[in-house]
Amino acid sequence: MALKTYPYNPTRGIKTDEEVVLYLQAFLEENGIRGLQSAIRNIAESDIPGSGLAVKLKAQGEVTADNFESILDSLGLKLSVQMAA
Repeated sequence: MALKTYPYNPTRGIKTDEEVVLYLQAFLEENGIRGLQSAIRNIAESDIPGSGLAVKLKAQGEVTADNFESILDSLGLKLSVQMAA
């Protein structure tokens, strides 16, 4: 019997809006702004039941520099900068 494989889903296990925000924060801290854009795309492509943020991200379409701020605004999120440790 052949081994059955599935594509990796980085959003697997995320169930709440709070977990979505933690996921986005982790991507930003580890990978910078490009990582955050990738994380937003992952959330938008996922099917997270009960997450209003995921639904709003799907409605926004592709993340670009031009719509990035409006995406964060529509989600009720803001980007902040702090001194590195």
